[in-house]
Amino acid sequence: QPAERIGIKDLNEQFIRGAVRLGVERGRVSSAALAEPFEVLLEKLQLLTLQGVPNNAAAALFGTNNYAYPQFRMRMARFRGVDKMEFIDNQRVDGNFFDLLDAGMAFFMKHLSMSGKIVGLYREEHLEVPIEALREALTNALCHRQLEKYNLTIGIAIYDDRIEIENPGFLPPQI
Repeated sequence: QPAERIGIKDLNEQFIRGAVRLGVERGRVSSAALAEPFEVLLEKLQLLTLQGVPNNAAAALFGTNNYAYPQFRMRMARFRGVDKMEFIDNQRVDGNFFDLLDAGMAFFMKHLSMSGKIVGLYREEHLEVPIEALREALTNALCHRQLEKYNLTIGIAIYDDRIEIENPGFLPPQI
């Protein structure tokens, strides 16, 4: 589907070229892609419609001006205790997939405890919940959210005894 009120100028070229660079480094994308003109690159990545306008995938992944997409929002809160009666921090963030992922990970780092110890010449640091697990859970929530409905947002809630990541999506009927 074509993106609503989003043009090529509203896509973050630096993010797109960075994703291509990572693909080249991992052997998944030809190094020739690094020299492609921007619009050709967008076509090859299937981020444009047949009419040459950005599609919804382009907006979700790389949009810089997503005012037409209220579902590109995330709510984050750190609550005192084990219920939602009192919060310590409450934020809302708007942005594309990568903006939301970065904001969520920064929120985790801000509100979760870090421990560390010296092992030989190096310091080992550990977040109270493994960072890889948090990143995977948040990535899944962002990937599988229901984008076609407005005002459905991802939510992160950190309590004293747990972390909840809410996704307004749903499982396919056969599952």
